[in-house]
Amino acid sequence: MTTAMLCRITVWTPVTDKDVAASTSLVRHLDSQTSAVSEWELVLATPGGGHVAALERMAARRPNVRVLVDDVDRAGAEGEWVLDLAADDRLEPTALSRLAALTSDAATEDVLVVRPERAGPDGTATPLVLTRRGGSGARRARGVEDERGAEVVVPVPLRGRRGPWAPDPAKVVPDVTARARWVDGMLELDGRAPLHAGGAARAELVLVGRHHHTVRSVPVDAFTVSGDDEDTEPGLEWSARIGVTPDDVDDELEVWLQVEPTDTDDEEGEGAPASHRSPLVGRVGAPAGLATEAPAVVDGRLVCARADQDALVIDVGATGRSLLGPLDPRQTSVVEDATGSLLTIRLPQLARHGHARVVRGALLLDGHTLPARLVVDDDPRVECRLAGLPGSAVLECSFGRGPAAATGCAVLVSRTGEFTVVAMRASDLSAVADDEGPGTRPRASGPVAALRRHLPHGVDPVVSKLSKVPAFRVAYRRVTGLR
Repeated sequence: MTTAMLCRITVWTPVTDKDVAASTSLVRHLDSQTSAVSEWELVLATPGGGHVAALERMAARRPNVRVLVDDVDRAGAEGEWVLDLAADDRLEPTALSRLAALTSDAATEDVLVVRPERAGPDGTATPLVLTRRGGSGARRARGVEDERGAEVVVPVPLRGRRGPWAPDPAKVVPDVTARARWVDGMLELDGRAPLHAGGAARAELVLVGRHHHTVRSVPVDAFTVSGDDEDTEPGLEWSARIGVTPDDVDDELEVWLQVEPTDTDDEEGEGAPASHRSPLVGRVGAPAGLATEAPAVVDGRLVCARADQDALVIDVGATGRSLLGPLDPRQTSVVEDATGSLLTIRLPQLARHGHARVVRGALLLDGHTLPARLVVDDDPRVECRLAGLPGSAVLECSFGRGPAAATGCAVLVSRTGEFTVVAMRASDLSAVADDEGPGTRPRASGPVAALRRHLPHGVDPVVSKLSKVPAFRVAYRRVTGLR
């Protein structure tokens, strides 16, 4: 449990067994607050239970998140003011900074009720209530009813959306694209959007969960307007970095770009922010002709950025699919020795962050499960001991939390037991590989494979019988140099 810290605001959130996923999402959501972490804390208040350990692991990674058990009187709150927030509530990124400024102006008030000037259709008009710690709440507990409160009206809601996020169809911008790559555990996006306006005053990314309807804002690090001459359509070049942590709830996160346009026709002159205009939004997709499949292991968790039709999706384990993506048969090798046939599939496309780890999983040959491991080090790879009868088998893999998924590869087993991994095509699967195997495919290596290739085809049945005689097995191991 993290040590408590004195601060301006304590966000108090009750958590039960049913609220663990929602509270995890809330913690990640509040990471986007612009207020310094020294100015506020989040207290996850729980009556106890099996979920406490999971909450404490999550709190240990953040200096301003604490877990309190059976603190009915809120004695553990360290903030000057306490803000009640449910696990499924959301706040705008600047909400805590603005609330802290409002509390600075409260000299004698013990309760501040903050409500927006205009009601919204999505629940964001519900007021936020701040209570001074040791103020009216404490006096009411002593039977003294002298509550001193004030209502503050702000021009825009400070609450975020609780329901599914849905942009205004009239403000949707098409053809927003981005290239994705993993750098130091962060997903870097470099994108472009057609800008049908005079410019952009502000830009941010909105991550929308397809399954849990979570909404998280990520600031755009840099953006510039290009092509504003008469011959070129204006466009917005932008870049952003998205972090994924082990605390994130399993979900598919769609990436949207939201742009606050500038108004060039108002009285304030060119480039003035158009505060009265709704922001432009566009679903981010992969550039045309570019296949996006960027897997990564972040602190032991397998994630993947991929193109799903017209959307760029960050998959953190909710789809029930393997997150490694298609495998390249040119990156495979099979080494045969006395212990069997070891298949190694190298994954140069796999990014990693954190300590080197081994992720357990499986490879499947026509549905038959073979234990495998994903080795995450300087040479990321999948390792698996192969077994199977002569013929061909579709190769699938299962890493992460989903069932097996196609790899785009197949395994051919020759009559002498040699394994070859090929791209899955009809021509590859229509015939069994011969003893020598196609010269263009990676061939098994090792003394066992070398000896096998020197055996005439007609002695296969005899060799199979002799392999069961102990004396011949000892002689075989001496000849091949195996011990």
